Amino acid sequence: MCICLRKCIDGLTVKHLRAMSTKCLGAVVFGAGIAGKVRIRDISACDSGVVGAKLVGFVSRKALANGKHVLVEFPVCSSASVTSELLSVATEKGLVLHEENIALLTPSHLSMKERLEKTNSTILKGELQLSANYNGWVEDFQKSGGPFCVNVSLIQTFYDLLGNDLQATGGQLEINEAGFTATATLTCSKCRDLTITLRRSKERQPRNKKMTFTLEDGTIIDDTPGVTPPPAEGVPQPSKKPGLFMQDFLQFVDKVKGVKDSGANTARTLHCIQVAENIHRFMGLELQKL
Repeated sequence: MCICLRKCIDGLTVKHLRAMSTKCLGAVVFGAGIAGKVRIRDISACDSGVVGAKLVGFVSRKALANGKHVLVEFPVCSSASVTSELLSVATEKGLVLHEENIALLTPSHLSMKERLEKTNSTILKGELQLSANYNGWVEDFQKSGGPFCVNVSLIQTFYDLLGNDLQATGGQLEINEAGFTATATLTCSKCRDLTITLRRSKERQPRNKKMTFTLEDGTIIDDTPGVTPPPAEGVPQPSKKPGLFMQDFLQFVDKVKGVKDSGANTARTLHCIQVAENIHRFMGLELQKL
């Protein structure tokens, strides 16, 4: 699923939009799967005058070549080379190609990032585990691009927490009658020992994700949600944030308007899909370049 915004509205270019941020952008959702329906619901329900964008339709194909800004669910596509080509097209045409990863907007991720930034102790080890069932897509590596392409968001999680020098050092894939287990080892300047473990089962099971960091001083930092205490009596409660998909969409709108730079998102997208391909090479996984 992806979303595009019109580059020109009533003859106005992106440059003009930066100066006239009150102009309402038209948004089109491409694809109406699970994520697409959430986008359609959220954008339709929002106040277009406040957000600065309104839903004008939903269709089924991408449209960078036709001068449209695009927001796409991760991964952008199933290979690093094609991802690079699409981002180059966006740059040449002055368009925004924004890859969504709402996991980076969750309270648990933001809390983890804050705690890691505040620590003075060396990070010795980081582990990220995800278990879930087959869904007709993730287990077909030729369609999905491989286990760490379809789950590139996990690589992006380490990238966002630890920095842009993340590199693959190994990868293993075990497939059996019950499902598959894919393991990646990575390293970066902030932590030399990083592991991502993916477990996908043919049997239906709850999706479970767990992340843990071990520090040199013995501290264990994990992403277990804390219990939020009730607000004190008489203290006004903060306004409720929009949903994660809507928060991501608002970032996209800001990039189209020129309020926010898209360089960091582009760098993360390119780097992490390349790391995924390198992991697959360690596995000996040969995939079509889609």
